[in-house]
Amino acid sequence: MKAIKILYMGGFTTEEEMLWKDAIKNHIINGFRELLIYAESKKVDLGKLGGQVDLFKNKGSISNEDEEFLVAVWPLLQPVLKTSVLVTYENLDYFVERLHEILQTDYIPSGNDILRARQRTAGFSRVQIEVNERDFLFIDCGGQVAEREKWHIIAAESVSCLYLTALSNYDTPLHNDQSKTLLDESIEVWADVVNSNDFRHCGLILLLNKSDVFTEKLKTGSFREKFPKFKGDETLERCAKYITKLFESKLPKNRQIYPHIICAVDTEMMRKIFVDISAHICQSVLVKNGMM
Repeated sequence: MKAIKILYMGGFTTEEEMLWKDAIKNHIINGFRELLIYAESKKVDLGKLGGQVDLFKNKGSISNEDEEFLVAVWPLLQPVLKTSVLVTYENLDYFVERLHEILQTDYIPSGNDILRARQRTAGFSRVQIEVNERDFLFIDCGGQVAEREKWHIIAAESVSCLYLTALSNYDTPLHNDQSKTLLDESIEVWADVVNSNDFRHCGLILLLNKSDVFTEKLKTGSFREKFPKFKGDETLERCAKYITKLFESKLPKNRQIYPHIICAVDTEMMRKIFVDISAHICQSVLVKNGMM
């Protein structure tokens, strides 16, 4: 939805920018808190800065008073970043570079800032846009367990289901079940969706997001460790295709999906993706009305 607002709706309102301002600061403080906790568990020596860790972990918000500590501790946390699979501090490097500006009282988030911030979706959010002279209504649904129970409400009025998942979550453990990854959970939820009567009439579009983070992770060689049956070079294309097949294996007979490898923070890529998606949706409309 964030990319849609930037590409087709002229960006964000002042009210939305203020909400994202708070979300970005929460993203930073939560990311650093999780990273510092993980560093402590790995006995990382933070030198003189170690005495400030507990003070920071107990903070409810950040201000310009925290800039010196965060900038100083960031280089010491780099070895930890290479070994941890937590997702809470994705894009933290981006925000550290912009930390001085973000902590100013008159800071207004840019579109790029908002694209890289994390915030849970609660309820339904509707956005109508025009692509190639056709109107499309997108309904963004939260992915948490409580939100999934509401999906059937909008299924009946939907033509296509755009299922968004992160490629980079292939090795990220669930908080409540360390034996499973976020990708495992995503595939399970996908199986429920594609085999549900509620979505039986919908076209299926699979959006494999965070290709940029995924590409960096592949350099560690952890993909084959997670998927021993995988053969070949650990390239973006090969590994993404392998994950796509995991999703395809959950499809009922005579159903197909339209997969796309995406990086949602790349607005030019998303512009092209939305054109492709609009074509898939138009095709789904024709199928639903018995014209194909």
